[in-house]
Amino acid sequence: MSQPSSSSSSRTSPTALRPLSTSLGSLKRSDGSASFSFGNLESLASVNAPVEVRIRDELTDRATLEVLFQPLQGVPGIPTKTFTSSLQTLFSSVLLLHHHPRSLVQLVIQTTSSPSLSLPTTTTRWSTSSRRDSKDDQGTPQPPPLLLGPDNPPTPTEKAAAINASSLALLDAGFPARGTVAACACAVLERRRGRSIRRSGGRQGFGGGETEVEEEEMDPSSTIILLDPTPEELELAISTHVFGFLFYGSEPSKEDDTLSADLVMNESVGPVEYEDYLEAMDTCRQGAKSVLGFMRKAIERRHLSPSSGQGGSRGV
Repeated sequence: MSQPSSSSSSRTSPTALRPLSTSLGSLKRSDGSASFSFGNLESLASVNAPVEVRIRDELTDRATLEVLFQPLQGVPGIPTKTFTSSLQTLFSSVLLLHHHPRSLVQLVIQTTSSPSLSLPTTTTRWSTSSRRDSKDDQGTPQPPPLLLGPDNPPTPTEKAAAINASSLALLDAGFPARGTVAACACAVLERRRGRSIRRSGGRQGFGGGETEVEEEEMDPSSTIILLDPTPEELELAISTHVFGFLFYGSEPSKEDDTLSADLVMNESVGPVEYEDYLEAMDTCRQGAKSVLGFMRKAIERRHLSPSSGQGGSRGV
């Protein structure tokens, strides 16, 4: 398996993924279920298909696809519903819904765990009133408390994990599709700051006291692409990107690799140069290919196990 690939929690390479893990068939009352994790960020998905559909939602030529995404905290707000709509469009183009007309395909996704920021950042936007009213004993302005509400958008890595968990759940349910979807997220950062925070494991890079990464001078305008960014890296990002690819063809581990990867989903936030965008897409394509290899191994273990029951997998 070529890089990018899963690595230890102390990864230093910009193209390294956090350790991957999955569990298949954990929900007994669904036709298919799976969890997928990037490190300590985990998403759980379940599929019920085909099931009876309400008459008002019935389609004569294909199945009705219903996607429900539930965030870790709070109720689904506008950003969450926008992502749900993106998932609906993504899997509608991939699944062979015409094989089951006048029925319902229900896909439910839940974020079950997500890492939080461990350090305050200088990029947090404080209001004037918060700076004036919230101060410590020395009179230093303090950041306002985090308000958890319905409008907290899912992070790019959370979106990628949700897509991968959905693909595994659909594979576990055996629903026909044109291929397998795998996704990865990345962030574009200032090169000096991005290399510093990735090499330090997220323990620095917040504020003006970060250590020098290299002795030679760096172009202040140069950027770096970080695959599978952490919350700390996302806080410092110039732009963030999520790419989903539809893979079909031979196994990626074979020498006569004819694996095809079609871009079927992209969400980008923030300003980005065209060259950086192309590099980000290529980096995520390689990362998604590694995720695909991991998913295939997990499916093989589940169906080749003697009991063919609940299966789990860690690492690649």
